[in-house]
Amino acid sequence: MKNCIVLKITSHQKNYKILKAIIKKSLKDISFSKNNLFDINLSIKELFENAINHAYEDFCGEVSVEIHPFDYGVRIDVKDFGSPMSAVKFNSVSIIDGKNRGFHKIFETMDRFEFKNYGRKGKIFSIIKYTDNCFYPKLEKLNIKDGGERIELNIESLQIRDFHKSDEDWIAKMIYQNYGNSYIKNLFYYPQKILENANEQFYSIVAELEGKIIGHFSLIIEDDSNIAEIGVAVVSPKYKGLGIMNKMFDRLVEKADEIKLDAIYGEALMYHIFSQKANIKQGFTESCFAQGKIPKEITIENNPLSQKGKRGAALIGFKILKKQSKSIYIPTIYKDKIEQIYKNCQNITYTTLPNSNKSNPNSKSKLYCKFDPIFNIASIVIQKYGKNFDMKFYSIFSRLRIKHCDMIYADINLETIGQIDKVVKKLNNVGFYFCGVSFLKHHNQDYLHLQFKNSNEIGTKNFICHSEFCKELITFIKKDEKRVKKNN
Repeated sequence: MKNCIVLKITSHQKNYKILKAIIKKSLKDISFSKNNLFDINLSIKELFENAINHAYEDFCGEVSVEIHPFDYGVRIDVKDFGSPMSAVKFNSVSIIDGKNRGFHKIFETMDRFEFKNYGRKGKIFSIIKYTDNCFYPKLEKLNIKDGGERIELNIESLQIRDFHKSDEDWIAKMIYQNYGNSYIKNLFYYPQKILENANEQFYSIVAELEGKIIGHFSLIIEDDSNIAEIGVAVVSPKYKGLGIMNKMFDRLVEKADEIKLDAIYGEALMYHIFSQKANIKQGFTESCFAQGKIPKEITIENNPLSQKGKRGAALIGFKILKKQSKSIYIPTIYKDKIEQIYKNCQNITYTTLPNSNKSNPNSKSKLYCKFDPIFNIASIVIQKYGKNFDMKFYSIFSRLRIKHCDMIYADINLETIGQIDKVVKKLNNVGFYFCGVSFLKHHNQDYLHLQFKNSNEIGTKNFICHSEFCKELITFIKKDEKRVKKNN
């Protein structure tokens, strides 16, 4: 990364000429087209005028502009200490073709546009723009402009391998390149922590090209089951669109088999169809549609659905690596959908156990809570039904609601709860509705997954489906949500 240029000026219109000249000089070594340079200057002009007209409406104040050039683009931050602005106003801006001014135009022309309010420390608008030659369509060969000379690299020299010591610095840099400081798994900003936890908490696969790490993919090990989540998937922006992610995915599945995992699962973002396609291609079975699973702060470049200001949904898919045979209790109300999910899943067979309405007065209920403070979601894990179930469940549920978790999920053990009809009815009565089936989720047992909205910030339109089953699942879940609301 090149030097950062910092300019502090007063919010006076005449100072824009100074700002424009410095931006022009700062970007002269980056391969921007004339149209890109025009769009960048127009975006900064809009942000500077926003400070003049809104932040410092009645007086002049300080505007700080930071220019961060890098080889394939630029990030520019515009900060003021004037009148506060609600994030709701920023997030409510729609991307409408033909809008030539204001935030509309910035959203339309920049690769990324973000806003952060720091209270008394001011507010920052950030734009990111990549060069035209940042993304490449072909896999065979790659041409990169470097210092005015065109260098040809043979993509066949790409190596997909397991994590080695010294890869940690590259991985942290790629996280920053792709997400800035917004990535939610904070550990991956610390090279030393990556090194300390590698091959324990997670197993990493990297893509290496001519001595440089340009891609990363991980298996994140679950703490209470012999399965792992696939995640932390990044490719250096300069090398996107070359099929590198697919190559790492192939090796990741092999690695999961080598370390003798029973299953892996992935949470595909519902506003990112490519992750859905990749999971299906690898043989994952779509089994859960979890609303509100993704924090609203997570955005994807050039993706308007991820910028709706609402929490996003995740389509959860499982790949069973070792053959499983299960005996399960199926709740009557969800029988058809659960059986369909099991039939879709390879490497797992099941027999149905007869449900019971009776409970042993001497048996104890077993349930506990798992809270994720980073995502602000929680799960109530229900292992056994017995005496004092109502007291234990409502106690946990009430605490989570008071805690203002955005989403509350319930995992109901399909292998141990004969009174599953009774349990599902109790949860339906307080607002829980269908989510799906989680295979081997806790202690290598299968669970019915229900969900409860505890926030008005849950998106209902910021998702798209790739598969027909996904569309069917969402339709079923919407109907079940309406049923549950109607009965409450």
